[in-house]
Amino acid sequence: TLLAGQSLSYACSNLLTEPLDSPQTWIPYSGNMTIPMSYLLPVSSINKDTQIGTSSSLLELKRAVAKIIIKNNDANFTFDAITAIVNVPKQGRLHQLGTTLMNNTGNLVEYNAGDLYATDMIYPNSGGTTENDPAYLYESGTANQTYIIIKGQYNGKTYYYKVSIVDANKNPVDILRNYKYTITI
Repeated sequence: TLLAGQSLSYACSNLLTEPLDSPQTWIPYSGNMTIPMSYLLPVSSINKDTQIGTSSSLLELKRAVAKIIIKNNDANFTFDAITAIVNVPKQGRLHQLGTTLMNNTGNLVEYNAGDLYATDMIYPNSGGTTENDPAYLYESGTANQTYIIIKGQYNGKTYYYKVSIVDANKNPVDILRNYKYTITI
């Protein structure tokens, strides 16, 4: 009843995911958790005989989050873990209507499992990648300045590195829903 008489645009702008904790002490949608998805499919009516997702009209759900993977290809570096993800939107829209990103600049959280980044959140597999255990983030515009803190070893010493998602020219990019971002070391 809250959406009765409202437009599709209004509904898409106001139906949001459950807000994350602040700080968020575990990676949302990791493991076997269900990722929120949506799709807009026009139908002439809805009743007990309504069918969706037929072979002639595929239902192509889009994830409400982006997938972030870190991959190490440097023989002189050992990627140990992701320790934090900073300036992450606290929640996202369930469905994106159009291309305008939700403004989350005043509603950001941090994924951080412990005191001063001492507790790691995601570990790479033996191949040096988080492909099988990625991080998921709600859409995030460049104004949020979202970044990842990774821990690694270089020349036998442990260091922490701030990693941002940038394009080929090293310009920050928006983090968009249903996209996979691979950060290669």
